[in-house]
Amino acid sequence: MVFKIISHIVIGIILLITVFRIVDSALWSCSENGNAVDIDSQVKGVWYEIARLPSSEVPACLKIIAPESEVNGTYTLQLDYINNVNNGWVPTHESLAFPWSEAKHGNFNLTYSDEIVNVTVKFKYLGSKGGYSIVCGYSDLASSISIIRILSRNKLVNSTVKNEIYALANQFHISLSQLTWVQQDGKCNGAEKLSTFGIGLLLVLSLFQRIL
Repeated sequence: MVFKIISHIVIGIILLITVFRIVDSALWSCSENGNAVDIDSQVKGVWYEIARLPSSEVPACLKIIAPESEVNGTYTLQLDYINNVNNGWVPTHESLAFPWSEAKHGNFNLTYSDEIVNVTVKFKYLGSKGGYSIVCGYSDLASSISIIRILSRNKLVNSTVKNEIYALANQFHISLSQLTWVQQDGKCNGAEKLSTFGIGLLLVLSLFQRIL
């Protein structure tokens, strides 16, 4: 029942996009302007999400562990995050496996599907510099709307970090005027397998939240 309700919400949002043609050509677009780069040795290890665009509270406390290498043609990311949909707070762990043939070139496709809807969010790894990484994403259903995730080796977010992030984004010609800063504080602890929701669904909701 939960999936059906959410599926209808997603379908409604997609219809709104179609009817009102929500497109702003002046905005930076992941689908058109984002250039994925190859995965290298800088990527392995622990990353914390410290900023995101568009503004969204879901999910919280995202930590990503990138492997040292692929295994049998598969590149697997370990994710720890908080499922905070509907003001909940559920510690969650997931493993996401991607074909190495795509991942090695910085391309990661994440799909949420059920009996009603099938939505794929396509992510691009744009590169790393100075202990930060930029990842962007979009869906073909609304390619003008982009997700941007800023990852850091450290949890701390202060004025120095913010200035460094803005400078890095400027190098990629990305406007971060509506950036949301993510706090990785003491509440971001624990891991528990999530049975009803998953990161794919949370990212789909985050993607379309921009036009609600």
